[in-house]
Amino acid sequence: MTQRVVIFGNSHIAALKYALRGTPDAWPDMALTLVGAHREHLIGVAIIDGILRPVSDDAKRNFNNLNGCKQVDLNQFDAVAISGCEVTFNHASVLYKNARWPELPSIVKMQNLPSMRERLVSVSLFDTCLRDALAKSIGVQFAHKIKAAQPDLPVFVLGQPRACQKALDGGNALAVGHQRIVDKGDTSVVSARFDDIATQLLADMGITFLAQPENTRTDDIFTSSRFTRDAMRLSSEDNLKQPQDDVLHANAAYGAVVLSQLGAALVR
Repeated sequence: MTQRVVIFGNSHIAALKYALRGTPDAWPDMALTLVGAHREHLIGVAIIDGILRPVSDDAKRNFNNLNGCKQVDLNQFDAVAISGCEVTFNHASVLYKNARWPELPSIVKMQNLPSMRERLVSVSLFDTCLRDALAKSIGVQFAHKIKAAQPDLPVFVLGQPRACQKALDGGNALAVGHQRIVDKGDTSVVSARFDDIATQLLADMGITFLAQPENTRTDDIFTSSRFTRDAMRLSSEDNLKQPQDDVLHANAAYGAVVLSQLGAALVR
């Protein structure tokens, strides 16, 4: 049976949009509707009797210019998914810069703990801080708003793709955090911590988190370059590529993997 699915997202929904455009018949078990909006405009909505309408003028313009719609009737769908929207590993990377927990491989093998500059905290404290950061993200807030309004509607959150490895060349805060995780040999543990906490946080709300597929990652915390090359922008203009120095967005090949992941989750 074909399931009707609406996918909301910020700029990261472009990967799904161009995957669907490139191979529209690849997911016959899903009838897909994509609704994109920039910045905080996805949470600038009201849901009354299952009708989701943008409230602010900016949100109204986003819905109209990017999607050609003024509202979304959630009653017409069998499931909802949310793509990107700050549900990102970068939250863990930022925390890692200043806080480490005793079970990390780098800490276990460290012989002179008093010499470390970072704070040594319990894993439960790290988890709490990560959970709080994720709870404030647009994606989690939006997913919670939909679930509260439509409790019987299955809601999925698709993990935002991790940065590509060329992010390490940028010399910015993102590069510093990721580089430290790589240098210390903690990539797999910190990656798993992020996926676990995102899963637990959303499960407590009755929402399913779909972590970034393993076959799209490299060195645990990055998206493989073949899934970031020629990434597209979410725009009212068609076929606009991301700038060459973009390190955050994935391409249509990545979008295809995620759509298949979502299809499999719907079957389960």
